[in-house]
Order: sequence, then structure tokens, then C-alpha cells
Amino acid sequence: MLDFAVHRVALYLQRAVSAQTSEEILMCLGIPMQIREIDRFVARCEAKGVSRDVNLFLLQGEPLGLGDFVLVHVGYAIQKMTEQEARSAWELYDEMLAQLDTPLDTQLNPRVSPQVDSADA
Repeated sequence: MLDFAVHRVALYLQRAVSAQTSEEILMCLGIPMQIREIDRFVARCEAKGVSRDVNLFLLQGEPLGLGDFVLVHVGYAIQKMTEQEARSAWELYDEMLAQLDTPLDTQLNPRVSPQVDSADA
């Protein structure tokens, strides 16, 4: 479920940016996760009810403990973050996921009403 949500947020961002430019934009996301267990340089982290093993090697100079939040990108913790930063990121991601259920032209220009297919009317 977490992987699906991340993919949908990335898709939303790509569509929104591509709609503003003529270029195709590729991007990746960092996902805030909370450390639940640590075994040397591997942590079991959780976000939105999903657990993953995360490599801590890139943060070996940071003091990390159970309950800390880290920003995870492709399986690696790349930054320690506060609980508030993690919560703010998830609020933004949740908002973007909700926007995926709205046609993109309506998102970019709220005065444009969604097109209704005559078969649906």
C-alpha cells in the first residue's frame, strides 16, 4: 500500500509539472518513516502501517534511536527529521493523493469544470 501511495504522489507531481512545461519530468520521493527496531546499520521502519527494512549506512554519523523519524529514499535513510516534519510531509502527500481523484485541468485551473461524458449524463 505504501509503495502504491508513493507511486501515485510521484505521478501527481509529474502530471502537474508536465502540464506547465513541454518537458517530461521524472522525480523520486523521500518517504518519512519511524524507526521501530535497529540492528547495526539496518532499521525496521514504519509509515502508514507499512514496515520496511531501511539501510542506515548514510546516517552513520547521526545519533539514531527507536522512535526517531528518517527520510527514506530507495531503501536508504538519507536524513533524520523531526516528528513534525514527518507529519507535515505526510499531510502534503495525503493532499496530493486526494487531488489524483480530481481531473488535472480542474486542479490547475479551478474555474474549469470537469468534462462530463454524454454517456454518463
